[in-house]
Amino acid sequence: MRATLDARDFTLTRTLNQLATQISTQVPGTTAKGIFRQFWDTLATAADGVTKGPHCDDNGGMLNGFPLSCYENGSQQAMGSDLVIEQRMKEYAPLALINRLDLAHEGWRNCGEYRIIYAKYQGLPAQGNLDIDMIFEAVLPNPKPGCRDGCMAVAKFWKSLSQIADPAVRAQKLEQFFYQGLPGYRPVVHVDHYGAQGLFSVLGSSRGGQIRSSYYFLREYRTSIDCGSAPCQYRSLPMPVQQSPFDGLWNEDLAHSNNSNPLRALAEGFQAAVLAQKTSLAAGNLMDIDYAVKLDYDAVCSSEFCRDGPGKPPSQEKPYLDIFNSASGPFTAFRSGLAAGNLTAAQMVRRAQALTCTGCHFPDKTVNADGGIGPVTTPTGQTTSLWPAAIEWHKTHVEARVTSPPELASPVFGSGRGQRLSPALLDVFLPARKQFLMAQLNAPSCGCQDKFVFLADTIGRRALEVADQERHAYAPRFTALADEIRANSTLPPDTPVRVRLESATAQLFASFQADFDAKLRQIGVVIPFSDPGDLKPQPLRLTLTTGSIQAQEASRVAQVIAILKALPPRRTVTGSSRVH
Repeated sequence: MRATLDARDFTLTRTLNQLATQISTQVPGTTAKGIFRQFWDTLATAADGVTKGPHCDDNGGMLNGFPLSCYENGSQQAMGSDLVIEQRMKEYAPLALINRLDLAHEGWRNCGEYRIIYAKYQGLPAQGNLDIDMIFEAVLPNPKPGCRDGCMAVAKFWKSLSQIADPAVRAQKLEQFFYQGLPGYRPVVHVDHYGAQGLFSVLGSSRGGQIRSSYYFLREYRTSIDCGSAPCQYRSLPMPVQQSPFDGLWNEDLAHSNNSNPLRALAEGFQAAVLAQKTSLAAGNLMDIDYAVKLDYDAVCSSEFCRDGPGKPPSQEKPYLDIFNSASGPFTAFRSGLAAGNLTAAQMVRRAQALTCTGCHFPDKTVNADGGIGPVTTPTGQTTSLWPAAIEWHKTHVEARVTSPPELASPVFGSGRGQRLSPALLDVFLPARKQFLMAQLNAPSCGCQDKFVFLADTIGRRALEVADQERHAYAPRFTALADEIRANSTLPPDTPVRVRLESATAQLFASFQADFDAKLRQIGVVIPFSDPGDLKPQPLRLTLTTGSIQAQEASRVAQVIAILKALPPRRTVTGSSRVH
């Protein structure tokens, strides 16, 4: 709803200003305009670029072993004076604020992703946009990593928004969530939450989020503050697009090609991994269709305009099925082995395509033909053989153009202006996310129990004793507050009583945690998790290479890709490897 998005400042300028303020503690002089300029300059060649950051022809025009395209129209976003850049940033309008609690890392190592989608407009929003998007996909740290209850305040927050009739009140709460943070949580918009490093590595780490751009093709970036040499340098680094394997790896001939072909081993490994995941790829429920793709196999963009050569503009990518069917050699184990149950190999390949950004946004071209993806059940109990559709005009899931009345007109949301939602969102994805959210809120709460598994036996037992003592001391206050909350649960969330109880709950939890941490310090135990209130970014210390600026930037990108490859495989609390 525009009434909510326009009631507070969710602009691209504000988001980049917040990131710049955080980054400037490590890299003085960082500005929102500088971040924006360097981000889009990655689409230019080094000769045409205007920053010292990475460019499309670094490392011979390759990234992660695959071709990296240049795109002059996109790189034009980086051109011009500071005044021009400042005005250009204002042309990006927020389209949606997205809750992805369902993308929380397995074991609740984080609380999922929270996204802001921006689109660049030609004039007024009602006139449409230029197919240019910036999508900020932040991973929110769990203040109790590994504990589901540590994320339940976030789940309750999102549910409470549906009960707020006033768009200005709803906007104020969303503003706090994204830019200040709920009590006990970091703000969503923080440079670390889009970064290369995992969060809270003591628990085995969880992957951070990313920033994505879409200009007829989708690219993915990670933020990086490199303090490996002085002075520290900030970069938005182009990365492989998760769960989007390079299309050529679907060709069985490539897996049996000449040993000198650098892609042979990758194709062989990728095809073996796909065959090993036939069961999950052939799932009977649409939301359960899944297969994991190692970062080694991921291409550098996802789109129908993405297959290119070093330093060249993007050309048209072929659907995975075309590549799959183009194999003509004598080896057929991959092609014949991919069929599962009552599904054909073609349907299995289309399912894999649907899990990419391209397949999800262009299912009519790449997925839904000749039997589609085979029979599946949607979250609403419908049976279909088609992947759900995006919006025809722009191939997005949130319409850029403003309409009146909006798609979700209701007594709660009113009947003002808003953006159209895709059939995929309305009929499949949003119902599934609602089911997940409600399941978490209705699940029994067991409280977060500190295990102190990182401590030696003796001190660990002492720490557990301290935890038990503190919980016992605070139990009467928590019980009394819970009784009062229950007695007032039927009141609207924005009434003074509910607001007071929400604040009292946050304060009591904060008091308990502060006392608990103090008692632990008395016995020499310091919890090795980051303080949610500590907003100082975590710098990387990459190895500075010799050679040209291009060589140094290519090395910086390669080192960050190596960090990402060393992190645990992506797996969410729903058991999925999905990224969208």
